[in-house]
Amino acid sequence: MIELLITIAFSFLTFIGLIVFSIRNATKNEKSACIIVLGDIGRSPRMNYHCLSLLKLGYSITFIGYKESKLMDEIEQNKHVKILALQSYPKYLQFGPSILQYVLKTIFLTLTLLFKLLEMRPLPKFILVQNPPSIPTLGLVYFYCQLFKSKFVIDWHNYGYTILAIKSGYDNILVKICKKFEVYFGQRSDLNFCVTQAMRDDLNKYKIRAVVMHDKPHERFKELSSEEKNSFLDKLANKYGISVPKNLLEKLDKNLSLLVSSSSWTEDEDFHILIDALKIYQTKMELESDKNLPNLLLLLTGKGPLKEYYQNKFAEQKFKNIQVEFVWLDPNDYPLLLGTCDLGLCFHKSSSNLDLPMKVVDMFGARLPTCALSFDCISELVKENANGLLFKNADELCNNLCFLLSQNGTNSKLHAFRNNLKNYPDWNQEWKEKAENELKKLC
Repeated sequence: MIELLITIAFSFLTFIGLIVFSIRNATKNEKSACIIVLGDIGRSPRMNYHCLSLLKLGYSITFIGYKESKLMDEIEQNKHVKILALQSYPKYLQFGPSILQYVLKTIFLTLTLLFKLLEMRPLPKFILVQNPPSIPTLGLVYFYCQLFKSKFVIDWHNYGYTILAIKSGYDNILVKICKKFEVYFGQRSDLNFCVTQAMRDDLNKYKIRAVVMHDKPHERFKELSSEEKNSFLDKLANKYGISVPKNLLEKLDKNLSLLVSSSSWTEDEDFHILIDALKIYQTKMELESDKNLPNLLLLLTGKGPLKEYYQNKFAEQKFKNIQVEFVWLDPNDYPLLLGTCDLGLCFHKSSSNLDLPMKVVDMFGARLPTCALSFDCISELVKENANGLLFKNADELCNNLCFLLSQNGTNSKLHAFRNNLKNYPDWNQEWKEKAENELKKLC
């Protein structure tokens, strides 16, 4: 038995060695880059925007990640983009205690990502990695870059260890290991981007220098004309089966408001706040003094592990004047939804208090004012009483809804917020000023 294991291990290492030898002798394209997302590529907008920006500079892109959702047409149909899809974690390995699960999943992810890296041709000039998740991505990509002389670039969206700590707590041994892992390989990267000034300052504590590149909306996000709104509302009914009232567009300006919230349906978003706020709103609507409040059509988009849980929670509610619909839109239709709505809602609470919700950025691109859950650095994005309002609990959210939705016309607060979002900068401008210059210096 021991001899068999030794033979298998030796054969595996020999196989890897032969692959490495062949790759080291492969050519490196000066205009080739790799982007890695250890998640669903279609639900990683910032990394998709990186891809589009690099394509404009003449790069060919290898995109490694899970292909679970439909991709943007500009990426999926581009001959200069090669998608190397990762295999999902198999059900037959999902057994045993949580610590065993973590070890098995890490081994599986390491092997699947390793083989996709070894499959990549031509060799990339640099690899851009989304963080989190951190394990095993940062370590594996670092060693690959050392071996094949590529540059190692990290785009810090958050910290992986703080997300793990939501369930396990900061004293958990896995959380501590994850933090050390993240910092160790972060210090060895060639270039770092991050999403907020607060995160840049925190990374500096670990001697990791990062360039702040705020999330900005892609040019696809814009406010729609009345004709475009009507066309999308027809699609909403015919393509997605959303039951909408007749003459919806006219009612949006009178006795119905269209609200939207996008979610990844994870622990860092608490939709119980929304449910409680809608209950209070319903009660206020029934009072004679609050007869000016409009009915609500609320669309909840996105996919994630807690989606079914919240679907059941909303189904339990007996709202009379509030219609709640769950919908998953094609990437090309999501900007149209934001451009049609009256108000956006965001329930993201940062696990680190250092990252910002991309969904709000997209809303601002569509000139859609937003009510967002308050946390430490949200003021870098949502400017209260300028482009939106903040709330800390259900009562405050309900008060915001009543204040904003009870007003109509050009003198309303929502109209003023929209005007303030007219010249909101887009992704291309931010990327050119920040990322393009840094990558040119690096490569």
